[in-house]
Amino acid sequence: MVKKMRNETDVSVVMPVYKVEKYIEESVKSICEQNFFGEYELILVDDGSPDLSIYKAEAVIKRYPKMNYRVVHKENGGLPSARNYGLNFIAGKYVCFIDSDDIIEEHHIQKLFDLCEEHELIASYADFELTKESNRNGKDFNDEGYEIIKRKELLDGFLTRELKIHCCSILFNTSYLHECELCFNEKLKYGEDIEFMWRLFPKLSQIGHVKVKTYKYLQRPNSIMTSQSNDKIVILCNEFRKVVDYNLNHYPEDKRIFEMLMGKAQLAFIKTAAETSKYDVFTSLLTLLNYKDNIILLNQIDSKKIRVLSWILLQNPMIFYIIVNIARKVKKI
Repeated sequence: MVKKMRNETDVSVVMPVYKVEKYIEESVKSICEQNFFGEYELILVDDGSPDLSIYKAEAVIKRYPKMNYRVVHKENGGLPSARNYGLNFIAGKYVCFIDSDDIIEEHHIQKLFDLCEEHELIASYADFELTKESNRNGKDFNDEGYEIIKRKELLDGFLTRELKIHCCSILFNTSYLHECELCFNEKLKYGEDIEFMWRLFPKLSQIGHVKVKTYKYLQRPNSIMTSQSNDKIVILCNEFRKVVDYNLNHYPEDKRIFEMLMGKAQLAFIKTAAETSKYDVFTSLLTLLNYKDNIILLNQIDSKKIRVLSWILLQNPMIFYIIVNIARKVKKI
């Protein structure tokens, strides 16, 4: 159901929906209860969900008669596909993506919108908090206002993770996404949000930062990445490599940052493979990845943990494998 014509809304919220009936009511409720003085809409993208997720979402929305929303349906294609499909139906000047198991605080949209409007920004983001099912309702009262981050600081901060940015905590200018033909990579089932930001951030001259945790990201027990095969990890690395090569061609002055980002990504993928695979499978992956040239650059990074892990991997992959799995087991104790 749509109560507004296209191009008459300030903000569109795109929410992919697939097998989240346990979480979606709280997520949709947090969107419906936004303290936003403009007009906003919710686009629910039913990604072929076989359960009652959409039914439960609409049951919540019906308690808020003024809420503008629309449900669109598609065959199951994964999270990137669902987000991209939702973009076809939005009417907002700005758009954000919210996962259907996450929640946002009541002033999330207003703060991001105000910052974009006041400073004529292409994008702004809020801090996010990793939560578990048992502690999702706490509020962040440590509001430190906002800041405008310039491009170099954005790229450096994204590399070092001093800037902790989640794709779903960003508000985007819709026209800019369309002009740059920016969408999510549907070849990826994991890491698509990071790959998207790799393509977005070099294009920005600046981004707004709301310095309060208004986005609650739910850490669920079973990560998609735990089921990735070597072939899928290789595809993942290849897609990230394409983005790096594109950025190197268009922004050669930032070569060091892009190559180190590639190294960090490869280290993360290799670490995950070590945690989830037998040793012979792990070593076969290493033979498929051209990782050493990028990993060696990580000895320049500020993070001591990353420097040590990358050095061990380069010196002795077996020791790397053992250490990673000991650390994983210790965390479970």
